[in-house]
Amino acid sequence: MTKPCVSVVVPIYKVEKFLRQAVDSILRQTLREIEVILVDDGSPDKCPEICDEYAQKDKRVKVIHQPNRGLGAAYNAGIAAATGEYIGLVEPDDWIEPEMYEVMYKNAKYYDTDATKCGFWEYNSLDSQRNRERKGIWGIVCNEPRGSFKIEDYELLCAYHSSIWSYIYKASFVKKIKFVETNGGAAYVDAPFGFEVLCRAQKLSIVPRSFYHWRLENHGNSVSITDKRVLAMADRFIEAKEILKKTGKYDALKEIFYLHARNANYGHYRAVEYRYKKEYFKKLQQLFADLKEDQDFCWKYLSSKDKRWIEAINHNRFLASDKGQIFKTWRRFVLDVFIRKEGFLVQVCGCQIAGGKFPYRPYWCQWKIGA
Repeated sequence: MTKPCVSVVVPIYKVEKFLRQAVDSILRQTLREIEVILVDDGSPDKCPEICDEYAQKDKRVKVIHQPNRGLGAAYNAGIAAATGEYIGLVEPDDWIEPEMYEVMYKNAKYYDTDATKCGFWEYNSLDSQRNRERKGIWGIVCNEPRGSFKIEDYELLCAYHSSIWSYIYKASFVKKIKFVETNGGAAYVDAPFGFEVLCRAQKLSIVPRSFYHWRLENHGNSVSITDKRVLAMADRFIEAKEILKKTGKYDALKEIFYLHARNANYGHYRAVEYRYKKEYFKKLQQLFADLKEDQDFCWKYLSSKDKRWIEAINHNRFLASDKGQIFKTWRRFVLDVFIRKEGFLVQVCGCQIAGGKFPYRPYWCQWKIGA
């Protein structure tokens, strides 16, 4: 096969149920000159056999089998092995529209970009109310530029959902950028990678169409808010902040960076088990420390409520919302009811009764009191 136009890297771990849909959607691309690199990250289910099966049926498919080293290591291995002119990333439980890479490749070639982005769809088969198209930033008017641009020309892109899989990247550019490698499963490695791409790219472009379908269902391979690994969200944004400083983009992009950092961490911090609160709080102090003495920060995108939250963190004040959360946790442990049209869940003194097709357990039903 001649040099592929696009190499598609798929990191794989415990997604036997969805893997065929993902790979089939890639192989059905209208752009035929593609290379598909399936990185089996030591998956303990039937994923390794499924990967080998596809490699035998289609010579465009290559398989890498490696011991489990985490998402970042799987991405790094796949990108290093890619031979295409551009590189795309697809998560193994998602799928893409047939014309995705043809349209994006033509756009990237026309504007000679380092990275080109499209929109995407959120999908949850258990909760149709959560299915929606994702473009821009909620609550902010995003007049996306046409043609190529640098990140300083459209800084709002820094606060879009990281969605690193909704891009294609020029191989000669992205092979110089490495994912953070962590042990113990997914650890939000998209944040530092995404910010380094945006900061180092000389040309970016946006295709105003949504081709990618991002599955939101928790199928046992995600980090739960009851899991201490959720604290890695703050770690990754601390690393992203250092990337902004290293690339000389911090002063130009700090207003929009902290909007993304706040949006990514606020909900996790509020919902994380109380026993991890103090450690998360300290990480947030490190993340927002530069704002404590920054007289030039204008709070351009952050609300007054956001400002109070960040200032409370920087001044080491135990947040009122934390005190309220303690009370709510105990009250919900004693008695609470969660009802939706798909089903119901009742908790009484830690015992739970559920009925119907319940889409997911509300976070308060996952908490363990004490510790």
